[in-house]
Amino acid sequence: MNLKPDYAEAYFNYSAARKFAFDDPIVPHLEQQLSRSDLSDEDRCFLGFAAGKIFNDIKDYDKAFSFYEMGNRFKNSQFEIDQFRREIDRLISFFSTERIQQLSSLGVSSKVPVFIVGMPRTGTTLVEQILSSHPEVHGAGELPDISSIAGTMKQYAIPKTDFPECVANLPENAFAGFADAYLRRLRTFDHSAVRIIDKMPANFLHLGLIAILFPEAKVIHCQRHPLDTCLSCYFQRFRRGHDYSFNLTHLGLYYREYQRLMQHWKAVLPVAPYELHYSELVADQEAVSKKLIDFIGISWDDRCLNFHDNSRPVTTASNWQVRRPMNRAGLDRWKNYDQHLGALREVLELSEF
Repeated sequence: MNLKPDYAEAYFNYSAARKFAFDDPIVPHLEQQLSRSDLSDEDRCFLGFAAGKIFNDIKDYDKAFSFYEMGNRFKNSQFEIDQFRREIDRLISFFSTERIQQLSSLGVSSKVPVFIVGMPRTGTTLVEQILSSHPEVHGAGELPDISSIAGTMKQYAIPKTDFPECVANLPENAFAGFADAYLRRLRTFDHSAVRIIDKMPANFLHLGLIAILFPEAKVIHCQRHPLDTCLSCYFQRFRRGHDYSFNLTHLGLYYREYQRLMQHWKAVLPVAPYELHYSELVADQEAVSKKLIDFIGISWDDRCLNFHDNSRPVTTASNWQVRRPMNRAGLDRWKNYDQHLGALREVLELSEF
């Protein structure tokens, strides 16, 4: 920053690297940049998120929220909630109990894949880190493969229709073919692991397809307080694929559609997902970790308690958190910002908490 003090993205990257105190020398430099009148929208976005993070560390929550608001506003993101609702409607309509039962016999009986799903910022990386600390488990990170399979299926359907309707028009051998290709992809990460984790949170959209391709695969659904979940998304400058997250109203509406779909999956899936509540994991790490290990069908290993010693690469926004022992820092964060969350509460229909 001394070499190029007006490089906004450098402030953003630096803000994520450590904790800050009120007398940190970066604060006046950052405020000087924020006062410039020649900033591009992209620079205002980077600086807004950087200042939000730093003032959150300083515990000046009103100022932090105003900067996060600025960062989100200048992301200039567009999200069509009506289109997303229609997509959820189609998934619910198509993936019935009967259809999943009918087609799952055409998939592959493998227990190797483990899917961790949910909203972003709900502990998915932490759960993967705990499980992958077991010597028989490999964490492959957030894989786009299931979504790619869903997008590719219509090419093999007769007649060609869009997903999910195309699933009903596939030749019978296509299901095992897609499943085998996915398993081969998993084995490129680890040739011998008993379980391999795909922790793409957005696979919550594809649990019906997953149940057909892998009827014996286990799914872990990560959850966190809805206000903490949405606020943590709002405070995260996602690089791509989360256009709903830059507006609190859109966030709340997206969250409600996610809840609606998860309620459907609970009703129709032959094997219910394991419901992992972040607060319960923090409150009793060992007990919940043992339940997770038992759920995926392997024997306990004490190394799962020392997940922070796991040296595997972590590329998500939670890479710093999972390098430290379990702590309560992520609980009830929303309380520091409650006076700014009226619109979000209204959308989520939360009158208490």
